Amino acid sequence: MITKEEFQLRKEELTERVKKLEEEKAPLLFTLSDDVSEELPYEFIKSILENFSKVLKESASREQQKSCYT
Repeated sequence: MITKEEFQLRKEELTERVKKLEEEKAPLLFTLSDDVSEELPYEFIKSILENFSKVLKESASREQQKSCYT
């Protein structure tokens, strides 16, 4: 059991941590959205999906396969 004061202190620490993480997140989101302007060729995407399909069929259990398709 914790006291009201301990709870309040912990709450303030967590609130400050959330604020700091939000401040760190903002520039990262901007950078991420800024870098997504490059187009990927159709053949590249097709190749990746074909390889994924092969790997999935060969190595995944039925449950894993079902979860990937839903």
